[in-house]
Amino acid sequence: MNTTKAFAALNLKTFTQSHFGMFSGEKANVSLRCISPLLDTMIDRFGTKGVMYSRVDDRHFRVSVDVEISGQFFSWIAGFSTKVVIETPTIAKQYMDFLDKIKSKY
Repeated sequence: MNTTKAFAALNLKTFTQSHFGMFSGEKANVSLRCISPLLDTMIDRFGTKGVMYSRVDDRHFRVSVDVEISGQFFSWIAGFSTKVVIETPTIAKQYMDFLDKIKSKY
């Protein structure tokens, strides 16, 4: 497929919702538990099509979304501090390993 056809076939909105920057990785469905004030932030990032949002309690919601797992994704999560928790065990483990690598430099 030539470059023009490949670009035309690309769904840019879907691509940017699952990628963080231009960093690619393994695509996985991730469950994130977030504080309620971040709902608009998550909708801005992931949209609503193919994404599941659900209420956890009066202070939290859950979003389940397909993302490309990368250091950039983990950096984005870290920017929320304790306001976002990765609930998918295998991805949470990768996140902890990511943080451990950073901590080892200090």
